[in-house]
Amino acid sequence: MNLDTARKIAKLAVRLGGIALVAGGVFVLGLLGWQWQANVPVSVVQVQGAQHVHPDTLRRLARVDTGVVMDDLNLGLIADRVQRHPWVRRVDIRERRSARTLVLGVTERTPAAIVIQENRPAYYLDAGGYAMPLVDSTAFDVPLVRGVSADYHPIKGVAGEGLTAFLQSLDGHAAAPLITEIDVFANDRIRVYTRPTDIHPSVTADLGREQFGLRLKRLVAFHHQVLQAGPDPPVGYVDLRFDNQIVTREAADGRTAVES
Repeated sequence: MNLDTARKIAKLAVRLGGIALVAGGVFVLGLLGWQWQANVPVSVVQVQGAQHVHPDTLRRLARVDTGVVMDDLNLGLIADRVQRHPWVRRVDIRERRSARTLVLGVTERTPAAIVIQENRPAYYLDAGGYAMPLVDSTAFDVPLVRGVSADYHPIKGVAGEGLTAFLQSLDGHAAAPLITEIDVFANDRIRVYTRPTDIHPSVTADLGREQFGLRLKRLVAFHHQVLQAGPDPPVGYVDLRFDNQIVTREAADGRTAVES
């Protein structure tokens, strides 16, 4: 072997040794990083999005002790615990391992109505028929509901099928600002009361038991075309259950029919 060949082999050996050293270092660092990630403890449980529930209440429901290793957590079980609070509709859990923080991202239920029992507010209902306890922090401008006999339950829907279907139809509908009260009857029939205006008193509207989206649309049209015109005598009752006519009763108990 001549001198040049020996030098080339020596340089190659040095290069290969350097590559092996770097690769080994990367491997060791990766292994250490993996071990650190796998053993990160929880130092903080952070609650985001809660407005009507105190964060400490949700932390107690989550039952995550500080110091527990994140890899040992059952996130589905934690979410189920937190979602058992009646104001919580959904919770999304994120791990911020670099900050040793578990984040509970809470989406609260939105009140759609308030149930009146024994002439006083009992609890809120969301559009899905689930009950939420009353809170002192905020007053919600939602319709009053009478005729719901079910007791408050924190995790089960308490509204009947008819009222639930109606609240779902009312959610985001143009008729929502017009309605101040809702009566629920034993056969799921729904009757509502409209908000009085400067030129017309409140009107009782019978919506029946089905097709609430269509009947609310007709209520909006009736309100714009008739009630805002200030009919004389004023209308006291309107029946929107029929496809081909709107039946009205005057506030003075006279009766007339208006073709739709």
